[in-house]
Amino acid sequence: MGKLFACAGAVLAAALLLASPAYADGRGKPSPDVAEAPVHAVPLRPTLSEPAPQGQSGQIALRDGVTLNVPDGWRFYPAEQARAFLSRSNAAAPSGDTLGMLAPASERIDAPDAWACIISYDAIGYVRADTASGLGEANFEDQVKRARASQNRPFEGFAIAPAFDAAAFDLSWAERTAPPAAGGKDFRHEQKALGRQAVVGFTSIGTADQMPEITAAAPTLFSMLSFPEGQRYADFNAGGDRLSNYGVPGLITGIAATATAETAAQQQGPAAGGINSMYLWIAAGVIALAAGGFFLTRRRRDRNIEPEA
Repeated sequence: MGKLFACAGAVLAAALLLASPAYADGRGKPSPDVAEAPVHAVPLRPTLSEPAPQGQSGQIALRDGVTLNVPDGWRFYPAEQARAFLSRSNAAAPSGDTLGMLAPASERIDAPDAWACIISYDAIGYVRADTASGLGEANFEDQVKRARASQNRPFEGFAIAPAFDAAAFDLSWAERTAPPAAGGKDFRHEQKALGRQAVVGFTSIGTADQMPEITAAAPTLFSMLSFPEGQRYADFNAGGDRLSNYGVPGLITGIAATATAETAAQQQGPAAGGINSMYLWIAAGVIALAAGGFFLTRRRRDRNIEPEA
């Protein structure tokens, strides 16, 4: 009996020795008919192209003596980066020449959720401040909507109503460029600084949820701009400087005041033209009748005069 228990103990010990790898740390190696446990990779976030675009701070010369004084918390990028940002954002370029772009130093401007401010320079001459009264017209937003349709630009309405500062000679407003649920870059904040010969634009492009950040930064952005002495709005010389074809409302619609006047004349329709033509024909008829009467009277008078000897 003792030998039997000894043999059984030896068999049990051998079985435990062979089975020990299954209880070791780790997954071990499964048998051919058992599927290996799947390995779940950590999901990777999409990476941006390297290196990141590099901006600069300090004094930036724009054009015709106009400068930007960019503080440390902001960066200025050249025109090529500004145009690339507009293309990525599917946004229309502002009027005039694109000179560059401003963005917070913490922003990576090639990231999908980045917002930035495009700097433009539009040498359209001296814009008369007294034309700003047109902003108060009841149908002005409809005028902008029609203008945007002709420019093939989306416009859902004003996010911030247009306002003209007659003391600082600048204009600001904001547009909803897409329905709120559309996503993407659907918010556009505009600022225009009037100078003696040109208008400098600050066009901030972002999303609707970035509106508080963009509007809060607008005064800081505007404070970076400086016109040189002699090129400020107050330096206008009425005797020699060129007046702009654009009024203050035209800086928003993008339509010159002269073009607006021609459009208004055309909208009077053919009736007005017909009336004017009718008056011209009547006047011509009266003149013809008067001339005929004059010559007829003179012929009769000439016949009654006796010839001299």
